[in-house]
Amino acid sequence: MFQNIISTTPFATSIADNLFKNVKGAEYNGDVSFISTLRALLIDRLAPEDKVYLRFNTFTYLKNQLEGASFPVISDSYIGREIGDNSIKIINMHTDSESSKYIIDLFEKNFIEFRRNKCEEEWEIVDRVQRFFAKSFGCVCFINREKKTSIILVERLDLRKMHMLQCAIFAFMPWYFDKEKPVPADEMELIRSLTEKSSDKYIDCINKIAKKHDFEAEYIKVSLRGFENKYEKLKIDELSHRLDEIMSQIKRYESVISDLSNEKRNIDSNLIGLRYNVNKDSHDFMDYFLSLHQNGKLYLRSIEESAIYVIVKDYIEYFDEEMVTAVLNNERSYVYNYNDYDNEDIEALMREIFVNQTLKIRTCAAYRIDVNGCVDGISNYDFDSEFDDCMPNPHINIYECLGDYSGLIRQKIRDHDYVGAVELCIASCKSLNFGDSTVMESFMRYINESYSNFIELPSGEVVGVAEAINWIAENK
Repeated sequence: MFQNIISTTPFATSIADNLFKNVKGAEYNGDVSFISTLRALLIDRLAPEDKVYLRFNTFTYLKNQLEGASFPVISDSYIGREIGDNSIKIINMHTDSESSKYIIDLFEKNFIEFRRNKCEEEWEIVDRVQRFFAKSFGCVCFINREKKTSIILVERLDLRKMHMLQCAIFAFMPWYFDKEKPVPADEMELIRSLTEKSSDKYIDCINKIAKKHDFEAEYIKVSLRGFENKYEKLKIDELSHRLDEIMSQIKRYESVISDLSNEKRNIDSNLIGLRYNVNKDSHDFMDYFLSLHQNGKLYLRSIEESAIYVIVKDYIEYFDEEMVTAVLNNERSYVYNYNDYDNEDIEALMREIFVNQTLKIRTCAAYRIDVNGCVDGISNYDFDSEFDDCMPNPHINIYECLGDYSGLIRQKIRDHDYVGAVELCIASCKSLNFGDSTVMESFMRYINESYSNFIELPSGEVVGVAEAINWIAENK
């Protein structure tokens, strides 16, 4: 085994690298003999689709560093989770003899079964490689015939061992060498030269095999084949690319034209309808608004550009009666969280309002309606004296929450049905969701703490909470 570096061969030049793109690999400490030997032996054996990748890795883990780790972790560290196809992995265990032997034993006992269970891969151990090198250094070799991949773990790899490993190429790449066909004499001579103490014999053998192949001529063929048509090919590629760009632009322009045409049709249609509405001098919305205003239910407060600000005044009428009963029957519900009145009095008041419905709560809410399709409930609105006899609806006045009404109102506005939009605002003002504990906490706080008159008796008189509780007691 010679130990000097083989820094160049005919199989490891820039020309050779261009010719042998399917046999690639790293040099080892500046030595290119391994990739050169592979190319010399495989030059006439590889199919066009075959590839070979040579890799070297080095690890320095000691036995005491590995003893606590599971084999899957160790294997993934040394080999990797995914093992590529068409490769030769030479792993240098750069550590002491005891640690190297420990690692080899681990892989001999576990690797094949581990890969079969984990990845459904079939690996086999090549015993004769290990036996062949046993007197010189420890190693273990695994091959996968389907993946055409070899893995060799070597104890303290150096140049001499790396040269000697090449003698086993026939053994760890059996898929490229037919046992029925004898190895040519010059190839056997090349393999034997790797065991010599001097590299001279190896250089002679590798040069002898290289002389069978005119690398310069092959390189010229590969590089200059079709060179005369280079300009035409480049121009074809350039024009084809430009043609694709033009077609892509045409499609974009067609799409833009189509979108603009659709937009024009929609605008034309809208203009016809809008001009008709402007010219017909309709007062439906104004008449509707006046009618509700005269009934004391609807108030216009301001107009700015495309939006109007309105206040709704009505009674709380929309609620879930079953939910009300369930809440009142639950002693721990939010209804009884306040101590301003006895629980019995609060329960009686709530039942008269929401179950028996002999009493009513007057309520109000402020809204902003924009003809561009927006609607907002206005929180903390400063109601004037006309609404002193109302409780501001907590959904709107505290949380600006329109609930499911929001989407319905917006759709009405988009349909230019402003009467319908206001009707839905009125409905939201008249609604109270007993299932929304956050809002109902605020509602009950107002009931307990307010001194305003907002509860209407059957006679039409409006009183506060205390008076309403007294009325209930007197009319029991």
